[in-house]
Amino acid sequence: MKKHIFLTLGLGTLIFFYMYMASILNRYLQDMANLTFQVYTYVTFNQLAYIPIGFILGFRCWNEQRKREGSWKLDKIRISIIGIPSLYFLLIPYMIKVEPLFPLIMITNSSLSAAIQVVFGYILVTSFYKEEQFL
Repeated sequence: MKKHIFLTLGLGTLIFFYMYMASILNRYLQDMANLTFQVYTYVTFNQLAYIPIGFILGFRCWNEQRKREGSWKLDKIRISIIGIPSLYFLLIPYMIKVEPLFPLIMITNSSLSAAIQVVFGYILVTSFYKEEQFL
């Protein structure tokens, strides 16, 4: 029980520290974009910054899978139903110049973008699992 509490506190602290450092870097990139009028780095960072939080949240599941016996498999259904649409929302229209399928206001919403980044990171980590091989 104590191990579970310490692991949860450790992950929470790691998430808090990461968000703090990401906000400092975000502010720096925003200031640089204002000075140089080159916004590509700032926009790219904003579209990918919170994916590691999803990694951190999915770490416990991945760690349990790592300890199991068997070979690694990828949950293709989970990736195709949740992962690829999440990636679509993150990359369109900022990085890949194609016509969006959804309203632009929905895609460029920063709150939605942060949530989708966390979901994408979590799905990416938890889609890997070990499957026992029977002889």
